[in-house]
This record gives sequence, C-alpha cells and structure tokens, in this order.
Amino acid sequence: MDPEGSTGQIENNPMAMKNHYIPDSFQRASNIRVPLAPTVKFEINPENFQMLPNFHGLPLEEPHQHLEKFHMVCDLVNLPQVTPEIIKMKLFPHTLRDKVSLWLSTLDRELTSWKDIE
Repeated sequence: MDPEGSTGQIENNPMAMKNHYIPDSFQRASNIRVPLAPTVKFEINPENFQMLPNFHGLPLEEPHQHLEKFHMVCDLVNLPQVTPEIIKMKLFPHTLRDKVSLWLSTLDRELTSWKDIE
C-alpha cells in the first residue's frame, strides 16, 4: 500500500456509457423539443437504433422513402408511457447525416411536435 492507503490496483467498476460525462461542446444542438416527463425513461434497444435509416440529403436519395423506412423502425419501438410521436421526435435527428444534420440544428424555430418535423 502507498501512503494514501491505495493498493495501486485499478478498481473494476464498470459504468454504463450513458453515465459518462459528455461536455456540452460535444453535444449536438437540436431544435427538437420533446415533451417528455423527467420521470419517464427513454431507452432504445441497440438493435432498433442500428436499424434506423440514414439520410444525407444527396440528389439520388428519396426523402419520402427515408421517412417510410423510419416509420417502420419506429413502429418496432414500444416504451411504457412514451407515445409513438415522442419516439419519432427523439430518434429522427439520429437518422440525419452531413449537411442535413447541420441544417436541422440551424433552424430558426423550435420543433415541438412530429407534425412540425414531418
């Protein structure tokens, strides 16, 4: 043991990734304001998250097809006390890539419902 009483061994205390601190400067800004009560847990199964389609805004990409696939994945997610609209609002920003993702974060208004986004 060293003078502080430590054995010099590293403690094995696994911590969930979501519990690690992420500085505000690395968090993606979003104009989507989800009406979710603070007591409601919103946890998405990793398999469902991986199934989300990506949209880059490229000329050959079809936005309506992207939304159709997005709705299909969202229909697989069932969380207690969470409406389908809230699920879509929470997941949608994760489907956008590149310039489209940047576009969402630079909108000059808040999006407070799925109708605002769609």
